[in-house]
Amino acid sequence: MNQGALATLDIEKAIDRIANGEVSEDIAKEFGVTGRAVRFQLSSHPSYAQAVKDQAEVIAERGVKAVLTCEDTERLPIARARADIGLRWAAARDPERWGPRQPQVVIAIGAGVESVLVDAAGALLAKLSTVAPQQCPQIEQETALDEDDGATHHVIDQSDQSVKP
Repeated sequence: MNQGALATLDIEKAIDRIANGEVSEDIAKEFGVTGRAVRFQLSSHPSYAQAVKDQAEVIAERGVKAVLTCEDTERLPIARARADIGLRWAAARDPERWGPRQPQVVIAIGAGVESVLVDAAGALLAKLSTVAPQQCPQIEQETALDEDDGATHHVIDQSDQSVKP
């Protein structure tokens, strides 16, 4: 690495250029060094990490703008590819903001099967309430005690949209 070549590098300006979407390779060409050498020189600066995140946002925005403003259908695939690369670039540099979203899973600890079924039945009733009455006849039944297993069976009374134990 040519440390002498970077002796005149204005760190603040270089970080600002990175934050505005310029890549380290472009800065490196001005000094006759590699992009890696520039990144190494800037990496210890406290503003560098944020500049990289800002750079990612600028690059992603440029790619999306290219797609949104492209009026030439022959060049649209190129614009889409640039947008995709820009978004991947952003995801690699700021995964918290641009990375894939993980679906959230809710696990009810200590919830019995009965309460889960009651909740599911309530949700089903809410969906059924949007159905016109002539499409779905009213269901009115009483709770029955199954003599075979002694368990209480829950019956949904659609007339008042509640679950009866």
